[in-house]
Amino acid sequence: MTGLNEKGNIMVTGHVLIRDHETEEILVSKQNAIHFENMSVAIAKSLANKSDGPIFTMSFGNGGATVNGLGIITFLPPNVSGAAANLYNPTYFEIVDENRLAPP
Repeated sequence: MTGLNEKGNIMVTGHVLIRDHETEEILVSKQNAIHFENMSVAIAKSLANKSDGPIFTMSFGNGGATVNGLGIITFLPPNVSGAAANLYNPTYFEIVDENRLAPP
């Protein structure tokens, strides 16, 4: 029998909220896709306390998936290791832990 504490379910959802800086008018407010392979690698590295696991910055972008005419989503392979690791098309970047040194 599996109890409640024996399941490690993690739910990640994406949401885009864009407001006009001056008027605070909401220009976009909608769900956004999450690249599940990239998210699982990030969670695993953080849990394993890898040197590149802790969150230093948050980057947002698009282009990590395609949708065919039938509405089937195909995610591109993760791009999470090595010097070329990056989003497919970066659109926004924010440092979230200024006390932490940038990864090498």
